[in-house]
Amino acid sequence: FGGNVFCHIKSKKTTRTDPRFLPDNWDQRIHPSTSRVYYQYHKTRQTTFEDPRGHPPGWELRVSSSGTLYYVFLPTRQATYSDPRGLPANYRAAVDPCGRVYYINDAERTTTWEDPRAGHDQAS
Repeated sequence: FGGNVFCHIKSKKTTRTDPRFLPDNWDQRIHPSTSRVYYQYHKTRQTTFEDPRGHPPGWELRVSSSGTLYYVFLPTRQATYSDPRGLPANYRAAVDPCGRVYYINDAERTTTWEDPRAGHDQAS
């Protein structure tokens, strides 16, 4: 089989999902009956199956007290439901002080309100 296997201390369940390098306030857990990996956001005590790692610099995934996933752009401290991951090369997402998501094309030195991902509707 090969590769690393990680064991959850409390449940004694094992997984191949590496629990290290999680953002602050996040913990990886393993569901006791399904052995599925999930994540808990400590500030609201909510859980999600979406891995909070892998977001572009300046972005954080959070979970509201009602369990809704949202993203925070740390430079402006604005939140959005628009996922900043998966943008084409040379693009990055940002949020203006009013909370509107916009996209920066670093190669062309331009910005746009239109999401550059093909067929993607912008969520605000």
